[in-house]
Amino acid sequence: MSAKAPLQTLVDSYYGRISRAARLLSRCEWEADDLTQETFIRAAESWNRFAERSDVFTWLYGILLNIDRSRRRRIVRWIRCHTALTRSFDVESCVDSDQSESELVWQQVAELPPVFRQAVTMRFAEGWSYDRIADVCDCNEATARSRVSKALKRLRLKIGGLPREKTLCMLAIPRGTVTE
Repeated sequence: MSAKAPLQTLVDSYYGRISRAARLLSRCEWEADDLTQETFIRAAESWNRFAERSDVFTWLYGILLNIDRSRRRRIVRWIRCHTALTRSFDVESCVDSDQSESELVWQQVAELPPVFRQAVTMRFAEGWSYDRIADVCDCNEATARSRVSKALKRLRLKIGGLPREKTLCMLAIPRGTVTE
């Protein structure tokens, strides 16, 4: 992609993948739409600063993760400031009640701390290598592996001590090809 790539080309090429990742991170369709749109707005604003040390999708995914982190921090601050108003706040309102086991596992993934949630999403939803996860998260490969491992351990405890293989099977999302 050229340095003067129009926004429309960027959106056409990567919208589906970024939108899917946003849905997995947020578990809510309207929040995912907001995250996706904000990702492309920020990408357009900072296209001239894109260093091309990684591919465009990795760069966009990093932007998405930063926006998601900021959004979650704002929500936590708001909840702390408005605790009286949040007693009836229903986080689950965005999630359908009729879910498969896999969807329930992903619901638990969404409740993990951000570094674990993001590592699991990149590894299992995107099929990324640990090296690529480390690049996006700005850490080394061992840290990326550790985050995924710790996240899986937490998931098994939350779900009721499922064997590792069963947890991995429920995290699997059917895809045509794995992105490396």
